[in-house]
Amino acid sequence: MPLGEVGYQSGGSGCRADIIKVHLVTEKEQTKKEELRKEPPRLDWKDYIAITIAALQTTLLPFVLLFFIILAISIAVGVFLFR
Repeated sequence: MPLGEVGYQSGGSGCRADIIKVHLVTEKEQTKKEELRKEPPRLDWKDYIAITIAALQTTLLPFVLLFFIILAISIAVGVFLFR
């Protein structure tokens, strides 16, 4: 959109504020178009393994900690009660 058409879109005033406003809108539109043109990054098999390990660490960590806590309590109870 050329800047000469600013007056028609902004109601005909053609002042500098209208030019700046339309210029910023076109920059945003241009940035969106550039982002859409970009290709997604190509992932290697190592990347998929790293993502899987990270996902397992975040989702399974509470269960692993709970397992060790229960194990420690049962060992402690076994040692103190069945002496």
